[in-house]
Amino acid sequence: YINSKISSSKYETIEMSDKIQYKYYEGRWAVLPNFINMTPKRIGTTDKFSLEGLEYSELYFGFVMHGYVSVENAGNYTFYTATNDGSKLLVDNVEIIDNDGAHGTIEKSGKVYLEKGKHLIELRYFQAGGGKAMKVFWKGPNFEKREMTKEDLSGN
Repeated sequence: YINSKISSSKYETIEMSDKIQYKYYEGRWAVLPNFINMTPKRIGTTDKFSLEGLEYSELYFGFVMHGYVSVENAGNYTFYTATNDGSKLLVDNVEIIDNDGAHGTIEKSGKVYLEKGKHLIELRYFQAGGGKAMKVFWKGPNFEKREMTKEDLSGN
């Protein structure tokens, strides 16, 4: 028999809130690091998936953001990230957008079917110097593409 590699995982509970919870990191990366194994420099909350109103280093930093959205109608939803540099977007712990790497502002999208109810949105983002951009948009069965705002977030 051949010995197998040891595998381990780390999990954390994300509290349901009407705010976006974030963890802020500093470091220099060319692709998204495994943030879960790192210690954040700061933890806080904000109203939307954006750099607006947040404090961060001038050049090299990253964020992991979690928020719950309330879906009123089951159906197909399209999510978009517009980031400079890399990002990934997960819905209910499933990656639907991979916009990783050091690059100028690029918008990418992904589709997912969502049942009525609350769904966890996670954005992982890093900045590798130069221009900065981080925004999340979505489109659903009864609304056109728009930036995700605090009105879309659900509390307990």
